[in-house]
Amino acid sequence: MGIIADKIEGAIRHTDAGWEDRRVFLITDVAGDASRRKWDAANTPGVPRRGDAHPHAPGATVQSVIAEPWSDRDNSTFRVTIEYGGDTEGTAEGLQGTGIKTLDISTSTATVTRRLDYNGEVMQVSYQGPLFEVQLSSITPPREVSFYSYSGILEAELEISVARAVITVERSLPSWSEHKRVRMTANQFPWSGDPADQWLILGVDSSVTSSGRHDWRYQFAHTDETWLFRGEVTSASNNFFPPADATIGNGIEYFQQYRRLDYATLGFEIPT
Repeated sequence: MGIIADKIEGAIRHTDAGWEDRRVFLITDVAGDASRRKWDAANTPGVPRRGDAHPHAPGATVQSVIAEPWSDRDNSTFRVTIEYGGDTEGTAEGLQGTGIKTLDISTSTATVTRRLDYNGEVMQVSYQGPLFEVQLSSITPPREVSFYSYSGILEAELEISVARAVITVERSLPSWSEHKRVRMTANQFPWSGDPADQWLILGVDSSVTSSGRHDWRYQFAHTDETWLFRGEVTSASNNFFPPADATIGNGIEYFQQYRRLDYATLGFEIPT
């Protein structure tokens, strides 16, 4: 038994429901019990299965597999027709072709307490103020001293406003390895129209669908600020603002709290 042709047949179409296409395979030398031949032909290695992605058209997956004898006189050769569609069962209007099955968005607040950065190091900010020379009778020659310097360990409790998004996509495998890969990661690069470090994946879970595939639900948190923690030197004499000449690295520091992930590897973006 083997595939002798992947016939070019019919037209590929792009509609409101996404991409639609047809592929036809001819399977030869299908032997055995007559009641199994159609089954064996439909399950020939190399023939796409229901739910498999189209090799080129984005968002299109196999919707049906039809196996039938090539002719009444030849019961050992079968025609297997593969129908692709851009939509999957249950996909909401407006999400066709995005790779996303469902999308739920809500807003809430979260309280975050921070003392250590991503590497487990204590977050510490130091500031060195302008230098000037002083002349003291007991010191010769004059020496440079700092007008103001400070080094402090940070411990902060932050209440931030976040948007939460739960995105469902369909995959062929369970999500345990994906959960470990993406859990508690921030977007390393711009994603879904937002800058880096504004999205955070809280986790992903899955369940089996009626087609034997898996619905993966990605849980996101989004902030308009950043998931990087900003620490800065302040003083009561300056109304608790950092010194006017403070810069990143001198009075202001950003600390990475989460692993970073290239979200392009997720295979989808949230429509903007």
